[in-house]
Amino acid sequence: MEPRPKRLLIVTYVFPPFAAVGVYRILKFCKYLPEFGISPVILTPNNPNTMARDEGLMAQVPHYVPVHHTPTVEPFRWRPEVKSSGDTEVKQSLSAETGREAEPGLVSRFKQTVKQNLSIPDTSYFWRWSGLWTGLRAVKEEKVDLILSSSPPHSAHLLAAHVASRTHKPLIVDFRDLWTQNTSYAERKLSPALGRRDRRYELSVLRQAAGITVNTDTFKAQLMENNSFLRSDQIDVVTNGFDPDDFKEFVASGTGENRFTLLYTGSLYGGHRNPEFFFTAVRMWMNQRPEVAGQIRLLFIGNWAPEHAGLIERHGLGEVIVKRDWMPQREALKETFAADLLLLFQGFDPALAAAIPRKLYEYMITNKPIMAFAPPGEIPDLITQYDCGVSFSSPEAEPIIAFLDEAFNTWKHRRETGQTTHALRSMPALETRQQVRRLADMCHRLA
Repeated sequence: MEPRPKRLLIVTYVFPPFAAVGVYRILKFCKYLPEFGISPVILTPNNPNTMARDEGLMAQVPHYVPVHHTPTVEPFRWRPEVKSSGDTEVKQSLSAETGREAEPGLVSRFKQTVKQNLSIPDTSYFWRWSGLWTGLRAVKEEKVDLILSSSPPHSAHLLAAHVASRTHKPLIVDFRDLWTQNTSYAERKLSPALGRRDRRYELSVLRQAAGITVNTDTFKAQLMENNSFLRSDQIDVVTNGFDPDDFKEFVASGTGENRFTLLYTGSLYGGHRNPEFFFTAVRMWMNQRPEVAGQIRLLFIGNWAPEHAGLIERHGLGEVIVKRDWMPQREALKETFAADLLLLFQGFDPALAAAIPRKLYEYMITNKPIMAFAPPGEIPDLITQYDCGVSFSSPEAEPIIAFLDEAFNTWKHRRETGQTTHALRSMPALETRQQVRRLADMCHRLA
């Protein structure tokens, strides 16, 4: 008689049909954990603070996975007015002439102050309480053996820790990004008192955790360096990786344009993901080689920070840049496989060296060249290991122009010789199934 699969309650703030970045990692947990004797159960809010919906993701949720929904109070849904303009979204408070946001008024500043004080560790804090009773009921009804929470938002860990302590179940903490060591943490500009409170929350979760999973080796090293009580055997690295099943329909995809297409998918927000240096280099390249102007296209899919609104016009790139809003996963992948050069804007701050965005794995499997902008660390190491492109560690224009020249010439040669398709890149060690197996092994050790 086969033993009963162990039941794992996964506490996640976003789950289909909502489509924030973290949902894909959880979907793969649900898909592959049962192969290794772990049966997932989901606890998630039914009204998360996200506007992105991808109904197609529902088809990826295995029918045998129970989903327990709970309401959550979201008092901080204040957003600047947004209007749609074709393929762009522009904040109404933005000055078209300066590309800068208007100065916030007294009411806006008051709201932000209140929001910050009630948003420790994040704006989803109130889910910690509204999800508690649903979580306790799920543990009882589903005969749960252990609990996993995935962040961000880190309030998911507080909820999971509360449920785990009430039910005496082992807790696994999954960090897609770190908590107080997050690269953008300083941008929150918390007061010392709020920072200490946030750190207390983090320490309480880490001390309760029976196991921890992180996205990269550097994340593991940073966690251990900052928390001396953690043991190396307590933390496993489970990268996002890629699922070959997601790409089968795109194997034979070739370039669908008569123009050399450079693609970026994802958000371009203020600060370190500012593409102005790249636009400057492209403008210089076009000045040096005027003939490329009619043969190139820069396609950006995703949301832009308001301060980027004037960049296209300022650099005279309106004829070559196409900007589209966020789109469902399958549509974005179709564009990715049809592109000729894939762009990754991570930023140059050394503090960003530890992270690997999920889209890098998607880029890599296409076997198309990648042009990344990142500090020395995880991203350039991975690109070098698999020989799938170049990573630039500074915004200097000349090396960027030289690579654009080389990539453009290669594209022209491939088209002239009829080479318009790419076989998928083989990367067995990075397949999601192998990564999820590590999580399953941890579950079996702990329960």
